[in-house]
Amino acid sequence: MKNTPAMADYELRHIEALRKNLAGCTVLLKKDGSFPLEKPCTLAAYGSGVRRTIRGGTGSGEVNSRYSVTIEEGLQQAGFTLTGMEWHTGYEQARKKAHKAFLKQLKKDAKAVKQNFILYGMGKAMPEPEYNLPLNAEGDAAIYVVSRISGEGNDRTPLKGDIRLTDSEVRDILALDKKFTRFMLVLNVGGVVDLSPVMDVRNILLLSQLGVETGGALADILLGKANPSGKLTTTWAAFEEYPEMPDFEDMNETRYREGIYVGYRYFDTFRKPALFPFGHGLSYTEFRLGAVAVEANGAQITVRTFVENIGALAGRQVVQVYLSKPPANSMHLGRSFAPLPKRTSLPPVKRNRSPAPLPCRRWQPMIPKLLLYSGGRRLPCPCRCQQRRNRPRRRPASGQDKSRPCRQIMCLAAQISLTLLPLPQRWNARQVCRSSKSTRSRLPVKR
Repeated sequence: MKNTPAMADYELRHIEALRKNLAGCTVLLKKDGSFPLEKPCTLAAYGSGVRRTIRGGTGSGEVNSRYSVTIEEGLQQAGFTLTGMEWHTGYEQARKKAHKAFLKQLKKDAKAVKQNFILYGMGKAMPEPEYNLPLNAEGDAAIYVVSRISGEGNDRTPLKGDIRLTDSEVRDILALDKKFTRFMLVLNVGGVVDLSPVMDVRNILLLSQLGVETGGALADILLGKANPSGKLTTTWAAFEEYPEMPDFEDMNETRYREGIYVGYRYFDTFRKPALFPFGHGLSYTEFRLGAVAVEANGAQITVRTFVENIGALAGRQVVQVYLSKPPANSMHLGRSFAPLPKRTSLPPVKRNRSPAPLPCRRWQPMIPKLLLYSGGRRLPCPCRCQQRRNRPRRRPASGQDKSRPCRQIMCLAAQISLTLLPLPQRWNARQVCRSSKSTRSRLPVKR
């Protein structure tokens, strides 16, 4: 951490508290057990984010700060010896050339639509350039840092260098994963990137954009001083799997045809595959979820279980409960996330037990009341979020009493299991999925 005489004591305390909790904001997407490293070592560091680390977004996503620690600086301060610096020299030359071409195209486009160049270019970010640079660096381990910047004023695009990886990035990431026994792909990004071309990589960390201490936070994670324990708050999938929204960019009228089918609700309800689903997140350690007990008291359901750290490192775990409700007279979701109490840090071979109350009522705008719908609920309690497989739609057995209250609950632990009840006639998921001729299914339109 860089210090200046102008820093007040409260600023130093805030930075110290921030550094201790940043690992909880990162998500370990894949692991093979080769990390963390035992001590600082010789590290081959590639990727634009090593030197051009992004701490936040553009526009309102950017703030003024006294200092900022890049990944290169954070690793060096932690005692790492970095190799591959000549790669960054070549990258800067390729980026400078690409930036000139980017500005030239912006001016041409602004002139075509008769807009001021400065106003037209606000919020627009240059895609990552293509390059052909040798990967000659040696080391005990290696990282490749993918960076993407975005913010207000302009939407991201499904192009290479933005949502998609460039051909250069894919080539180098796969080559490094093959060359080094200990390799980690680090994502210094603020939004989803299509990782489908590099899903064979053994270790992937979503570092995100952690502000001024981003570089120091990564050093702590690589050395095991901090344990990545965050969970995904969005679904990561191949771009083609996201739904089309043809009305989104209409400047005069925007129709929210997607209804409630956004995010994981869309992927679950319509059984779309995800690379990393909502709620996914691994850890350097391993956890075991105990037996699940469920109690129902009127409109409140309480789920009780315990989490045990069965690994060798301290870590935090988030127990996730998803509630599957009957469709009744509203739009049906495959499952709905139910918030749980705040997690606590667990040392090895320790348990944590706490009850979690779950509300089962839904607000109906047409009837100003909270309604408790009848029918069975299914409460999956995953300890580790996994990729779901397509399964046949399960329907209530003939003769089943559909008026049973929500006291009849089924629970599964350590995996995501889903019971999908029939959709109301006005929301026919099968017809919706067949209605689109493109590879990306359209969202249901309310009749």
